[in-house]
Order: sequence, then structure tokens, then C-alpha cells
Amino acid sequence: MIKAPEFSQSAPHPESVAPDTNVEEEFQSAYVRPGNEARQVQKAVEEERCRIARELHDEFGQGLTGLKFDLAWLGRRLAQPLTPTGGAELLNKVQAMSGSIDTLLGSVRATAEALRPAMLDDLGLFSALESLARTFQDRTGVWCAIDVTPELTSIVLPSESSTALFRIAQELLTNVMRHASASQVQMRLRQDAVRVTLEVTDNGKGISSERMDAPHSFGLRGMRERAALLGGHFYIVGAPGVGTTAIVSIPAKEPLDV
Repeated sequence: MIKAPEFSQSAPHPESVAPDTNVEEEFQSAYVRPGNEARQVQKAVEEERCRIARELHDEFGQGLTGLKFDLAWLGRRLAQPLTPTGGAELLNKVQAMSGSIDTLLGSVRATAEALRPAMLDDLGLFSALESLARTFQDRTGVWCAIDVTPELTSIVLPSESSTALFRIAQELLTNVMRHASASQVQMRLRQDAVRVTLEVTDNGKGISSERMDAPHSFGLRGMRERAALLGGHFYIVGAPGVGTTAIVSIPAKEPLDV
């Protein structure tokens, strides 16, 4: 008959039960982090909604108000007998109104493109990044190219993944334009068995460690959060006078169709 083990009834040594402070802190940090990230994401969503609301009010609201006054003027003139010069005046007003409508339509397209680039849905991530690189180069004069292996030119990703990669690329190019004083930018898109990785490198003045670690670097924090929400990672390295490289890597949930 096997005898059950005997357990000592003596009190354990204090060191054996003292809590590991580092472990406790890590557990607390892991518990708090998801809540903080969720609040930050919600804050970013609300800020984006406020930005869109301001744009709708300031641009579209003012434009439509102007058209309403133009229509009221047109109605009053049409109610009056037509003078010899009245026809030309009415025609000029109609042409001006048509120009205002064209401007508003352009703003609507630009706003829709900013919210969700149609090219992502129509042509895929690679073509959207190609277009982004061309637009950046035309706007800034900074050489910008994207390097993708041929089999990845038809890359297919879930909508949220392609959107995240595109938005991060947009933010990185914006940072280059604002801060880097670079003359060249190289983007690289690649995939292995489980992950898709986008790398953006510039030859600018480099990012400082203070800026990388600054709590109010909302752009960097936003990119990290975008990647983290999809189970991915974002990190950035650089040195003064050397340039900066940013890398975002997210799971490839759908295989490539090659």
C-alpha cells in the first residue's frame, strides 16, 4: 500500500512566499494595457469623427449655403422680365454655380478617398501603394519607389489588413515630408508563410530616441496600435544623420493567389 506523502505543517520561510515584484508589475501591466489601448483607439475614432464633422461643416456646408443663395438670386431674376443683358448675366451665374458644384464634387471624392481609398478595393494593396508613392513624389519632389517581388503584385489581404498597411504607409510618408528632410524613400513589401511586412526607409536626418519614446507622439502610437489590433508589430529605428527605417508586420490571414 502506497503511503500518502506527508506535508510539513511548519510555516514556510518568508522568502519563499514573498511576491515577485517584477512579475506582479508585468501581470498588472498586461491587465491594464488592453484597456488603455482600447481607450486610445476609441479616442482616435472620436477625433477622426470630429475632423470629418468639421470638414463637412466648413467645406460642404459653406459651399451648399453659397449655392442656396445663388439659387435664390436666380429665382428672383427669373421672376422678372428678361432685359437685353439679362440673358448673359443669368448664363454667367449658372456657369459659376456649375463651377461651385464641380469643386464640391472634387471635395466629396477627396474625402471619400481619404476615408477609404477606392484603389484598395479595386486594384489591391500593391497598386494602392504604388499610387501613394507616385503622389508623394509628385507632391514633394522626393524620390519614392516601392519594391515588391513579382509574385506579390497580386497580393490579397483581408480588408482591415490592407487598410492598416496603407494607412501606416501614408502616416510614414507624412512623417518623412514633415520631419526627415530626405531626398529618397524606399518602400518594400514582402510576405513569408505567416506574415506580411512593409518596410519604409528614408535617407533623412533620422529620428531621435526622444521622439520615438515621447508619450505624445500620436502618429507613432497610432501606427503601433493599428498593427497591434491585427496581431502585428510596428517598430522604428534611426539615428541622426543616418535616416530612419520603419517596419510593420501583420499576420497574412489569407494565402497569396500566385
